[in-house]
Amino acid sequence: MSARTDAVNAVTVIMNETRDVAQLSGLLTEDARLYAPGVGLDVRGREEVITATRKLQGAGPKYRELRAPIEFENFVVAFLEIDLNGEVAHMCQTWRFEGEKIAGCYAIRA
Repeated sequence: MSARTDAVNAVTVIMNETRDVAQLSGLLTEDARLYAPGVGLDVRGREEVITATRKLQGAGPKYRELRAPIEFENFVVAFLEIDLNGEVAHMCQTWRFEGEKIAGCYAIRA
């Protein structure tokens, strides 16, 4: 596993277990982007991404990896199952990196 895949896995741990969204700060570039049209998110900037993630996390979703993440060049793709109070959906996340930092997450629900 690489540092990039480790970073993607760390986000899942933050969302499911530690619930401390401030930990994302060290994983994100200053101008990181979160694009998740299924939940109406399109934000830019580290602090804006953390704020949006905190609000999303407040709904209490649980994430489960469906396949091992796939890494190619500066991208990591992850396939997840999201359980939000018994409503289950599948999602593809494409993570873009600059060096070892997350520069963007693009999340599309199936």
